[in-house]
Amino acid sequence: MLGYDIVAPKVTVGPQVVVRVADVYELTPELIRSHAHLAMGWDPPKPDSQETGFDALVSDMMPKTTGVRDADQAASMGVVEAALHLALELLQPDGVFVAKVFQGRGFDEIVRDVRKALVEVRVLKPKATRQGSRESFIVAKGRRP
Repeated sequence: MLGYDIVAPKVTVGPQVVVRVADVYELTPELIRSHAHLAMGWDPPKPDSQETGFDALVSDMMPKTTGVRDADQAASMGVVEAALHLALELLQPDGVFVAKVFQGRGFDEIVRDVRKALVEVRVLKPKATRQGSRESFIVAKGRRP
């Protein structure tokens, strides 16, 4: 498994997990493919490779909040859009995309974008989410041709 975070994790991960420090806005499909090949011990991907093959892309990203609700909501939608862009480039045809999202301005539009790009789409709110939280998850599967 390959994971990214904006800061290095403070917990020890198992040997099957490789964590890299990166900002989602600096990641490209080519860079992620290269990191995945290194993590798996495979030969590097060919330049300009358009190969897909990831089973899932899971985004639990949230931007640093400023306390300005509209700005924070827009930033939240931005990271979901960035994750969706990467998913569409990296997922195999029946791959799964999961993204944490806060309901508010832009929420309906991002769900609409996911529905245009993926076949099965659900919005879920885990029971463990604290009451009053606007946090939900978009869970989608199967890239549209």
